[in-house]
Amino acid sequence: MELQYSDITRQVKQIVSLLASLLCLLVVLVSMLANFWFDDYIQDLCSSDQLPSFVPSFLRRFIKYTPKILLPVTVGCLDALYSNIAVSLNNWENYKHQRTYENWLVLKLIMFKFVNSFLALFYIAFYLQDFDRLKDTLAALLITKQIVGNFGEILGPTIISWVKGDYR
Repeated sequence: MELQYSDITRQVKQIVSLLASLLCLLVVLVSMLANFWFDDYIQDLCSSDQLPSFVPSFLRRFIKYTPKILLPVTVGCLDALYSNIAVSLNNWENYKHQRTYENWLVLKLIMFKFVNSFLALFYIAFYLQDFDRLKDTLAALLITKQIVGNFGEILGPTIISWVKGDYR
């Protein structure tokens, strides 16, 4: 026999789940603002030549792009983390029907992934109105996601084979 909650219990659980999702969105906002602060700090550091003299020139150029690379990595990590949280929250809500379960899970995931993926771009475009920064951020997002995706497709099966001991 499967445990079923009353409608009021399920609604309370949905409200708690909504609050947890909003907290996760707040984490996205804070991480985005921290990344922008870090980016401004690094750009000021590189433009005013305050980096120590022992840092080679090629590393100076890499340091300049570190925050731009860090943003898409953060977005990907938060996506993966929230996907697990959303499934756990949905399981905790204990829906009666599979279709309702899937609809609420899709709603949670779409809401989070949309905000997580596009918040930085909307912030730059409509609040900062810095279109050069928007261009750089969009390029960094697309290129980094493509590189990480390619490495995941290539190295993922190889690592899994090594772990299982099937690697030849």
